[in-house]
Amino acid sequence: IDQRRAEQVKAFLASIFVDIDPNYGQGARVPASAILLKASSRIDNEFGADPRLALEVAAFVSNGLFETNESKSGLYVIEAALKRYESRLSSSDPQLLRARGSELRAHAAAGTLSLIAGKLPELIAKLRATDAPLTEELVLALISLANVESWSESMQPAVAAAAEAAAWAITLARMRVSTGPVGSRRDCA
Repeated sequence: IDQRRAEQVKAFLASIFVDIDPNYGQGARVPASAILLKASSRIDNEFGADPRLALEVAAFVSNGLFETNESKSGLYVIEAALKRYESRLSSSDPQLLRARGSELRAHAAAGTLSLIAGKLPELIAKLRATDAPLTEELVLALISLANVESWSESMQPAVAAAAEAAAWAITLARMRVSTGPVGSRRDCA
């Protein structure tokens, strides 16, 4: 199954470059954000039957848009995908939780983290409970919670969330140095 998924994503990525309009900007270079936005419009048609794969590709596109300073477009892509596919997956599905991490990145970049602040405690609880290697998403969620909590009167929750995020980030860095690819979070507890 992983090989089939990899082949599907590989074919999709290769095809987004083939679909570029050669007349874009009268021969000017095509920005990466334009390629990614065009790719986002094809996710449902090509991956809609597999919600995990659709969310994986949407997160990839969303993160790419974030990296090209198109935060609001990236946020739109991941939120639209979450609306379409979330109900078809378990609330603790690792790919759904990764997509929620992408949503956090997009909100943070767009300056709209306060809009999803209420979802952070539940997301953090699910990330702590999963066996999947989602340490980076947990660190991001904890940092986001620390950021949101820092706006309140009491700084204690913000400091606690930031301290836990730092501890996980250190563990993650040590794991990368000693073993290469990140293992399960349960291995670092």
